[in-house]
Amino acid sequence: MSQLFDDINSITAEEWKNQIARDLKGLTTDQLAKIDRSGIKISPFYNVENVKQKPSPIFTHTDWLTGIRLENETSKKQNSLALETLNCGADSLTFLIDETTSVNNLLENIQADIIQSNFELRSKTSAFCDDLKKYFHTSSLQLNSISGYVQLDPVSLFVKGYHDQAEKRFDAWLSLFNHPLFTETNLSPMVTDASIYQNAGCSAFTELSLTLAHLNEQLNLLSENKIKTGEKTIHLKITLSTNFFETVSKLRALRILCAHLLKQYQLNNPIFIHAYSSVIDKTAADAHNNLIRTSIEGMAGIAGGANAINLIPYDYFSDQRDSQSARLAVSQLMIFKEEAFLADVADAGAGSFFIENYTKELTETAWKSFQLIEKKGGLIAISKSGELKERVEKEASQLRDEYVSGKKILIGVNKFPNAKEKVSRKSISISLSEKGILPVFAEDWLSAQKN
Repeated sequence: MSQLFDDINSITAEEWKNQIARDLKGLTTDQLAKIDRSGIKISPFYNVENVKQKPSPIFTHTDWLTGIRLENETSKKQNSLALETLNCGADSLTFLIDETTSVNNLLENIQADIIQSNFELRSKTSAFCDDLKKYFHTSSLQLNSISGYVQLDPVSLFVKGYHDQAEKRFDAWLSLFNHPLFTETNLSPMVTDASIYQNAGCSAFTELSLTLAHLNEQLNLLSENKIKTGEKTIHLKITLSTNFFETVSKLRALRILCAHLLKQYQLNNPIFIHAYSSVIDKTAADAHNNLIRTSIEGMAGIAGGANAINLIPYDYFSDQRDSQSARLAVSQLMIFKEEAFLADVADAGAGSFFIENYTKELTETAWKSFQLIEKKGGLIAISKSGELKERVEKEASQLRDEYVSGKKILIGVNKFPNAKEKVSRKSISISLSEKGILPVFAEDWLSAQKN
């Protein structure tokens, strides 16, 4: 058997090309090649010549946390939904915190020391941390076993266009690093919310370069204010897509790039990747197709090495949500783990000539793009100038054209639509400044074409 594989590996790329030309009656591999949205050439085949050095796994973990994000609900409602999804197998909860949040109601009967607990602060910053610390002290929880993050990311506000609010939040964010909550638990205030870039229409390499620039802004702020991250975990939030191989390669490239950036600051903090379903290609029409889309995303997140995966419910955009949809989102990942045994292999893409090459190409192009951003003053600078918005909208426009032309398909919308279906979609209110980037929805583009 080993002799057989040796023979296959000894065939040169030129021999493969000649054989393909003969089989396809003169059609060359260059004619079969495609250029993806990142500008990377995708060849019709890859062999050992495409991998310059012996590949090794980029990550070694096999398991992942199954997450659920609890949105826009009261503290009691978030708690009820959290308990329900925990009973279905979830082990990572993300809560949205505002002025009305009651910690006691939010965490009632939740054993925060055996799951991951994440808190996204919309307001109530230091007060919430005080309340959370008090709650943990009065509970029977093991403080050193409480993990997750507390998110107050002013850089993401800048990117979204809320410049004035972002300026006011910088001091609040920096103060979190000295709060006793983070010395007594394994919660971390170091969160980079890069989930916004793909949802605004960015290509993979642009998403990676902006994520690096985003993290770099945060590290610069900490360095300038002489604040040390210690050994706290750096949490990276990034978006999955239904382009399986691109997503696998993107997540692998992200881990390489972030490790390289941290090295420049002489940091060795653990990197924890939270992968979220995209919203750009999810639909209210024929919504059960979203289950297929999120299944692809989930498998890509696993193969790419995400530490936690959050799949959105299939009826996310419906104004009449099914009570079971959140359970299905959790069950998808449980099936991958317990029935498909996808948690038995670490870095399944390692050694694949295509994935290794794609990872390398994404890594190199993203790093060059990141360096150009830094030469222009960094992410905040290009956000203020409007250059970021212009760049992202250009890529979003190209993506829109692919959907409108039918080059990219959305089943139930621009292919095989159900004419009898009455779609009732929840309203999405987005109000940003002229310099912010917006989430986009392919379904809206296509609906506009019909009208």
